[in-house]
This record gives sequence, C-alpha cells and structure tokens, in this order.
Amino acid sequence: MNKKILTIMTALVLTLAVAMPVMADTEQEVKGATVVDDTASDSYKTNKPNPGDSVKSGTDTDEIFTLTYDSADLKIVNNAGGENNRPDANAWIGVKITAPEGVKGITKVEQDNSLGNASAIDENKLTKTFESDNKTLHEYFHVNVTELENAVEKGNEYLTYALKYTWDYNNQATATASNDETKVATTTVVVKIKVAGVTLVNDGTGTEQVLWDTAKYNAKKSEVEAAAKAEAEANKKPTAAKTNKEKDNTPGTGVENVYAVAGLVAVVTLAGAVVLNKRK
Repeated sequence: MNKKILTIMTALVLTLAVAMPVMADTEQEVKGATVVDDTASDSYKTNKPNPGDSVKSGTDTDEIFTLTYDSADLKIVNNAGGENNRPDANAWIGVKITAPEGVKGITKVEQDNSLGNASAIDENKLTKTFESDNKTLHEYFHVNVTELENAVEKGNEYLTYALKYTWDYNNQATATASNDETKVATTTVVVKIKVAGVTLVNDGTGTEQVLWDTAKYNAKKSEVEAAAKAEAEANKKPTAAKTNKEKDNTPGTGVENVYAVAGLVAVVTLAGAVVLNKRK
C-alpha cells in the first residue's frame, strides 16, 4: 500500500474515532437494602446469636433477605433500658436494615404470611420511620415460651417472622418504585429461629430460671406426640352401633338364621312324607 494512502486512511480513522459519540452503559445497577443481625446485648445470655450472612433471594426489585438462627442463647428482657419496641416478658432477636439507595421513606410495613408462621406485635414492632441517619431502622422479633410451645404443637421446626417493606423514593405515602426497574420496590426480611436450638432464661428475680432448653423442648415434643397417638387410637375404636351390627350378622345367631333353619327342616320333612306315600 502506498505510504500516502496509508497516511490518509490513518487520519480518517482517527477523525471518525474522535467524532463518534461515546456509548454510555444505559443499564444501572440496582442497589438494594442490607440486612444484618443486631441483637442487643441485654437479650442474650453469653453468646450473641449468629445467623451468618443474610441470604438474598427474590428479584432485583422485590428482594428477600433471610436470617436463620439455628441456635440462640437468649434471656428475657425486663425494663428494656431505653430500647424502644421491646415490651417486657420477651427475649428479642434484633435486626438492622439499611434502605436501598435513594429511598426517602417507608410507605408501609406488612407481614408476609406466605413466608412466615409467627405474628409480629404490631403496635410495638413494626417500625415505620428511619433512625436519625435517615437510612437505617431496627426491628425486634420476640421469643417467649408460649410462642415456642405453639410452634411445637403446630409441627413447625422454626419460629418464622416475615416483614415486607415498601420503599418510598419520593417521600410521599402513595409512591412506590414498582414501575422503575432501577429501584427496589420492596424488601422482605425473614427471621427464622430454630425452636429446638433456643435456650431461654429469666433472671429478672435475681435467680436464673430456665424457661426453655433442649430438655423442655423434648418434653413438649413427646407430650404432643403422645396426644396425637392417643387421638389416633381413639379414632380406630368401633362404635357401639357397628359392634351390634357385626354381632347380628354372625353365622348361627340372629333371627334370620333361625327362620332359615326352620324352613329347611320343614322342606326335608315334607319330602320324606311324599316318599313314604309313594311306597304305599
């Protein structure tokens, strides 16, 4: 190729490169919430409950975070020491939620019964405002003996709470982000507490009282299983009417069988009489 032609072509390529508009990446990363354990020190006995990293699922715009506590060494909180939303006679699993980028407020918080089997204490636990930093909030999930026993009676391995947050990007009560693919419309926080893994104590009286542990869990489970077995056995027993009916149909007993035998004797007698007459 001629040197002059090569020079012209090089200059043309450079000119086109400068003139060509830069194609920006139009796809924006969807930045969701973060959810971590934040159980207060006054609600556990020795070791802080550790669910590990929260597991994210769902979709980019409707995300779900799950925290699973397979063991929890808890104690009842009495006189909550300045903490809000934690009424007495419960232990509390705490969770800190950081809202997605750009969120101005919270439109609503609701329980997701499709994911949870336990109910939050609405007037005390469903926080609808941010902390002073305007981007984080805390939720507390109660644990008590009644909830644990109910879970065993229902056959639930976990006490499961699920709260769904609808985010407000415009700080208006009617606003949602569901029509904007670059924004997270909802975040659902699922907290799973293994019933067999809970140790629950109450030292409010000055003497530690064990309210729930492995032994009490096993005792409750055995009680429930024994009751279920007794009910199943009771359902197998025949009713009095059925027993009488079976007796009436027993061969050799009952009115119908007596008549049948009498009829047979009469027929045989009659046949014998006919035979004797013929011989005469």
